[in-house]
Parts: sequence; C-alpha cells; structure tokens
Amino acid sequence: MAERARLRWPVLHGVAALPHAVFKFVVRSEADLAEADAVADRLGLAPSRVWVMPEATDPGSLARGLRALAPLAAARGWALSNRLQVQAWGDERGR
Repeated sequence: MAERARLRWPVLHGVAALPHAVFKFVVRSEADLAEADAVADRLGLAPSRVWVMPEATDPGSLARGLRALAPLAAARGWALSNRLQVQAWGDERGR
C-alpha cells in the first residue's frame, strides 16, 4: 500500500496526542522496522508507546520472527507483542 494511503499524518498526530494511545507495527522486514522508527520519530513517541510484532501465519514463523525481532525492539526500548491467534489457530481466519 502506498505511504499516502497508510500514513494519514493528521490522524496519526491526533492519536499521538491521546495520553494512553500506543502504536503497534507489524514487522516483516528491516524496511518495516525502519519505517516504524521514522513514524515514531516524526510523531515524537516515547519508546514505551511503540509496540512491534512479527508478521506470521504459522507458529514456526511466529517463533522465528519473535526471536529475530526481540533484540531489535529491546535496543529501542519498544514492547514486543506476540500473536496468540497465530499460536492457537495458525492461518485460520474468522475465529
């Protein structure tokens, strides 16, 4: 999806102004992580307000993604999120 379609800056700034809002990014590559860095920086987000989770559709790829992403998230002070629905049901939709 084009940046203009997925990053609506006026809306994102409005959400960032909410005191308890957090931003969660699905990461599948270094480019996604770099974009999360750029968005967090542009919005002035404290690291505690940024969550990342690996893109995955099966438990094996989820585990590999979590292992790869964990040190990168920790180095930034970001929270790492699991995908419990993937652990429980894999790629099954509608549950």
